[in-house]
Amino acid sequence: MELKISTVYTKQRLVRFNDYFWAQRKGFFATFVVCTLLVWGCAIFLSIFDALSDTIRLCCGMVTVLDITLLFSAFLIPRLTVKKSPTINAVMGYSFNEEEMKITAETNTENASVTLKYAAIVKVGKKNDDLYLFISARQAYIVDVSALSEIELLALKALVTSHLPARKVKWK
Repeated sequence: MELKISTVYTKQRLVRFNDYFWAQRKGFFATFVVCTLLVWGCAIFLSIFDALSDTIRLCCGMVTVLDITLLFSAFLIPRLTVKKSPTINAVMGYSFNEEEMKITAETNTENASVTLKYAAIVKVGKKNDDLYLFISARQAYIVDVSALSEIELLALKALVTSHLPARKVKWK
């Protein structure tokens, strides 16, 4: 059985992908928050005992700058740069069969086509109506599965998961 799906890469869809990508790094953010709280807690503790040196003030300032930089680079920059993305309004066509998937892309400037074996997929994630087929740690094909019937969706899930280890698939 061959499944054909078409997806338009809208600004909202690309921003949702970025949000999904960063949501998968909860451990990183938790560690970052704990470290920030520890530095600020030590600074407050030392300020109570009037032992807050210029070096500690500098460290607190650096941690604050790093926090702001991380938030800016993780959430704001992608929202600003997505407007200039060459994939905005690209029409992606996906054709899934038992052995491979064929992907065609139509943008304002060019058309491209590629055939991928399922082994090229690093991991799979699904959130709401978007299915993310990661081909690297940061790059993924976004498949809109909202138009699929329940049977087609289950068939696609079975097809993709049959070629990948279970730990690489996050499909709810």
